Amino acid sequence: MVAIIGSRKATRQGNSAAYSLGAKLAKEGKIIVSGLALGCDTSAHRGCLSVDGKTIAIADKRIKLWNIETEEVRTLDTVDLQTEILNGADVHFSPKGDKLFVSNGAGQHFQIWDIKTEKKLYEIIQDGNISWSPDGNSIAVGTYAYYSSEKFVYELEDGTIVEEEGAGMPIDS
Repeated sequence: MVAIIGSRKATRQGNSAAYSLGAKLAKEGKIIVSGLALGCDTSAHRGCLSVDGKTIAIADKRIKLWNIETEEVRTLDTVDLQTEILNGADVHFSPKGDKLFVSNGAGQHFQIWDIKTEKKLYEIIQDGNISWSPDGNSIAVGTYAYYSSEKFVYELEDGTIVEEEGAGMPIDS
């Protein structure tokens, strides 16, 4: 991993250097680490991504949505969402990019948020791990232990359970 940082008000030469360095190091197999600030940080990420490199963006405790094509950076400033993140919640974007779920990290409390409106749609209180469906239309929460297994699939729009399996029943050996 290589960190690339620089001025937010970089000159054209500074941005070009950060872009070129990000691309060059990514081609060498390095993971580029930087913030999401405008200027050199953004240029380093863009250079890395231009050669299909791997990049890690370090941000403050706010969710920032970065549109690589327009270079627009939008910060989600919803106080409730920020409180969850400050308390150590994990954030996961849907495959469609229009929703996210926030997990308390202990796998018991999940919140589903709409990115456009910055509103919490609903909460799920359920033990287990959570995952988006590949099409982004539903989420699954499941548990697995030696003695039992459960799986719940929730409709994304309203949080209703559309599939339930196991519900604490012993696993056949």
